[in-house]
Amino acid sequence: MYKPAVFAIVFATSAAAIAQTPGSPFHRVEVVLNGSSCSDVPDEIFIVINAGEGHEYALTKAGKNIWAGDAGTWLPESFGIARWGAKNAAGGVTECLPGQGLRRTNILRFTFGRCYRGQEVTFTTVPGTLTSQYVREQEPCKETVRFRGSETARFVGFNAEDVRLQFGPPDRRRGLLVNALVEKKKLVVTRDWVVHALAAQRNRGDGAHSNLSSNAIDLDDKKLAAIDFKSVTIGVR
Repeated sequence: MYKPAVFAIVFATSAAAIAQTPGSPFHRVEVVLNGSSCSDVPDEIFIVINAGEGHEYALTKAGKNIWAGDAGTWLPESFGIARWGAKNAAGGVTECLPGQGLRRTNILRFTFGRCYRGQEVTFTTVPGTLTSQYVREQEPCKETVRFRGSETARFVGFNAEDVRLQFGPPDRRRGLLVNALVEKKKLVVTRDWVVHALAAQRNRGDGAHSNLSSNAIDLDDKKLAAIDFKSVTIGVR
């Protein structure tokens, strides 16, 4: 039987920050979805904690447009994104907002008033043994998922967040912007195409200083050649 799910990504400060912050941290999380664009949300949702490998906590419907559960220990400075799936649909995703600490009830509450249509995005690299990662960014929220060969990102809201692909070992460069590929319906790209796309991003000042020099392009090409990157296919539904 189909069981739709909702995920809320919570980006919190470290344990060291908790020790340095006055007041008690919050042990219960509430997600409130009260915008007209936030509809058809299932009764069971999950909180995915963006710490280490990440942890998943179930939240249950606790009232009108409210989901709640015990989801670890968080400070009121934590930021979160709610996202969900629905039967025969890709679901939705919210904006990135900070939680509000309700001290009397020890609840960290996230209230979202705007939601966006979500899509399921699959990445498949050639060769299939290549280690890569995709990064979802909606400042200040950021989520990184490493994968080998193929991986699917669920409930992606291209109108709300940037999705980037990084091939090979992680580095400081921001990676190939997937949003632009989806918009252009360019869903199969080779190494040469990626190299020139990265150069065009730099020229726009996207994540690096403007640099269309042959040297910068050659460096990108050599990096991709060294990991034997040939192509990536992007599936969207």
